[in-house]
Amino acid sequence: MRKQLFKVVKIVGIVLFVAFLGVFIYLNMSTYDPMESANDLLDSDQVEVYGDYYVVEPDGEAVANLVYYQGGLVKAASYLPFAVSLAEEGVRVFIPKMPLNLAILNQDAFLDYEELFDDDLPVMLAGHSLGGASASLFLSGDDVLIDGLILLASYPANSANLSDAKYPVLSITASNDGVLDLEQYEDSKSLLPSDTVYALITGGNHAYFGHYGEQNGDGEATISREEQQAEIVLLILEMLDSLE
Repeated sequence: MRKQLFKVVKIVGIVLFVAFLGVFIYLNMSTYDPMESANDLLDSDQVEVYGDYYVVEPDGEAVANLVYYQGGLVKAASYLPFAVSLAEEGVRVFIPKMPLNLAILNQDAFLDYEELFDDDLPVMLAGHSLGGASASLFLSGDDVLIDGLILLASYPANSANLSDAKYPVLSITASNDGVLDLEQYEDSKSLLPSDTVYALITGGNHAYFGHYGEQNGDGEATISREEQQAEIVLLILEMLDSLE
């Protein structure tokens, strides 16, 4: 009897291991890699590479800190060009490398960087797609002091009610985004503060929020990736100006 039980347990263990391995392989096959222009920045003096996160430092004095949650199955380095553009405007950017490239698996990554912030600077949390949803889940469950939330082609999860949030929220979408669920996006507006700022980038798409090539199911952009991200930077700077 004991020998049979041991055999069953062993078989179950093997099945679970194979299932986990299959999911791991699938996720890695489905992951979006950074474009060459993003990978090149890994050798830049402006980008500091640590074990589980990147920091992009401004050339001069920092005016704000921003933690950026990557999109689902998109490698964190894909957002380095955008982060550099923000850093050129004085925003220090932290990009965590999420487990299996899924921010949902480490929603509270923000907490790992609090001690690195300058106390007198505004602190913002941003996320692209699933990264934004993960950020909203984190904020709905923790009493965290931030100065702004930025949702990029994203919306709060159903269980993340941020309607009473005291910090400003900026929601940015793109007109040619073929990935974002527009019905869910509209329905989720009730979960955000009534004074949330909504901005639409005409001609942009889902993938152009980062530098990871094209994305399955996405619409075709009629502006360049750089143009789209330049608009996003301006919107974030406007948000920063409103905090003063």
